[in-house]
Amino acid sequence: MNDLKIKKDQNSINLVYKSDDDWLEEKIANNEDFRIYHTFNFVKEDVVNRIETSNGETEYEFIIANSFDDEYYKIRKEVFDIENDIYVSKTVSPKIEFFSFRHHSVLLQISMITKDPIWIGGSHENAISNDLFNAILQCFPTKIETDRYILSKIQSVLSEVFENVEDYEAKYDKYIAAKQARLHSYLDLSEKQELVDLFKEYEIDKYTKILEKLKNMLDEPEAKYNEKQWQNAIVDILLLLYPKYVKVLSNVEIYDPYQKKNRFLDYLFVDVNGYCDVVEIKKPFSSCIISDIPYRDNYIPKRELTGAIMQVEKYLFNMNKMGISLEQKITKDRQSELPPNLEIKIANPKGFVILGRTDSNMDVEKKLDLEVIKKKYANIIDILSYDDLCDRLERIIEKFK
Repeated sequence: MNDLKIKKDQNSINLVYKSDDDWLEEKIANNEDFRIYHTFNFVKEDVVNRIETSNGETEYEFIIANSFDDEYYKIRKEVFDIENDIYVSKTVSPKIEFFSFRHHSVLLQISMITKDPIWIGGSHENAISNDLFNAILQCFPTKIETDRYILSKIQSVLSEVFENVEDYEAKYDKYIAAKQARLHSYLDLSEKQELVDLFKEYEIDKYTKILEKLKNMLDEPEAKYNEKQWQNAIVDILLLLYPKYVKVLSNVEIYDPYQKKNRFLDYLFVDVNGYCDVVEIKKPFSSCIISDIPYRDNYIPKRELTGAIMQVEKYLFNMNKMGISLEQKITKDRQSELPPNLEIKIANPKGFVILGRTDSNMDVEKKLDLEVIKKKYANIIDILSYDDLCDRLERIIEKFK
């Protein structure tokens, strides 16, 4: 049985080959060149370690790359029969497939495309990312692909003689089309990940500063902020958390046709297409937003939460009733505040409610009842306590880490 693996340390990348037959020993004894896995080319002097194992096998070790600097290894050209310099980042954890994939020498194939120096991984400006290198591996044909290619070529010849032949050309074309689609999808994901990596540190820094600001606000004495100052600060945070909104209109007038009077909602968040949602922001209060004592085995919302939800629901009801006339009124009255050519659209608007605190030590039943309360209101996108807001920021930061 033959076995092959890669190991590395700071000084080199080594190939370890284990064999239970004598072919390699004979090559070494006769001072002949030899090739392993159709990929690795060695001579007798390349053997840096040789161990007889307890089960009668012989383990040979060869150096295939040496340390180039603190960040990269440099591939030994003669091992892979290549002309150009290839460097591999020390952060990469290469497996056999990195060098020999589907009976192909990967680095040899790459070197046939370009004679320029190649950098794999690491911080070099021209480096091939790990994801892109994996995409390259997906280009190598499978046995199925090779078989179908051969059959398609045979069929193209035999179809000149026989009328009734299996259409392997169509099968091969279909297989290749599916493979190309998978490859493009893989590359799209790789590019997306590269973009995430590019902005990762910025995003971590941004959301960390938002979280610190929010926690500092919550730690300050309540009297430090009046309601308007508090609301404006939270609006700034929400715009960063929900980037689809491009404008916030405050103190928006809405006519109540049933009570025949004007109402004023605090904040109307407008998205990139002009569609709007209502945001109700209350200052935090020390007690939890649901009851501490269950009523008939259920925890129920406190008056502050019920009142805020009712207020938003009434705004939404009146907005839907007014419809186009309200769209035109807000667009006309607030034209100077809106981006050019953006018109307000009211199409089943939703509401956000942000208020109060939640107890971090809530038991399972209390947490479940709180989630039921949040989900029972069809017109409310989200009900957030300030502790929920902190938790959401922490999860975002953790995602980028």
